[in-house]
Amino acid sequence: MTASTKALLSTTIDDFFFSQLSLSQDGGGDNSQMRTVLMVRALRREEFAEGALVMEQGASGDKLYLMESGAAEVLIKRGNGGTLGGTPGVVGTLAPGSLFGELALLCEAPRAATVKCSAPCVLWSLTRHLFHSILEVVEKNKNAKR
Repeated sequence: MTASTKALLSTTIDDFFFSQLSLSQDGGGDNSQMRTVLMVRALRREEFAEGALVMEQGASGDKLYLMESGAAEVLIKRGNGGTLGGTPGVVGTLAPGSLFGELALLCEAPRAATVKCSAPCVLWSLTRHLFHSILEVVEKNKNAKR
């Protein structure tokens, strides 16, 4: 992992999980740093070819992804009246630095969208199991310091 990749992943993890989700209730410091280091170490590099599906709407998911390089489209199947089903339509695009699939870590809901690579992609993934294990380790460390 290059230094620039590590910085991108660390920043994205800090911004999303510990700012937007308010998981940094420990006031930052050592626990916050430990959490970020553990998360970055738990990430796994995955490569996808142009046209490959990273995830499919309605399928079960247990990973979130962080995009290091490439581009992808976010597609949602909507039928008449906005119901799910029908032909998939592009509702967004993903670029380097994008984080997606986070609902898989937070709940066991089916994938809300399909993500299709519009260029070769390098993604870093984190599984639900590792995410929750890391939070448990950090919480135990936090409690041990009290």
